[in-house]
Amino acid sequence: MADLEKIFQEEKESNLVGRLIRKKSFKGDYDTQTIYGDLHDWFRDYHCELSLEEREHVIQRLIGQYVIKHIYQVKL
Repeated sequence: MADLEKIFQEEKESNLVGRLIRKKSFKGDYDTQTIYGDLHDWFRDYHCELSLEEREHVIQRLIGQYVIKHIYQVKL
């Protein structure tokens, strides 16, 4: 089993969610995949050792943390 807390902390510190949001804003409106989908793709490619449930856990925490820290910048 992967160390989920370590992976969460590393990706939080690297601002993965913020980077993906900025990257998405440059693509334009034609891209219909959500940040949630982008994160799943990213974790599948870069953390293939994680099970689907483990990826889901880390992704939800990363999105939640990002929203909490950037509440006035996130469009809900």
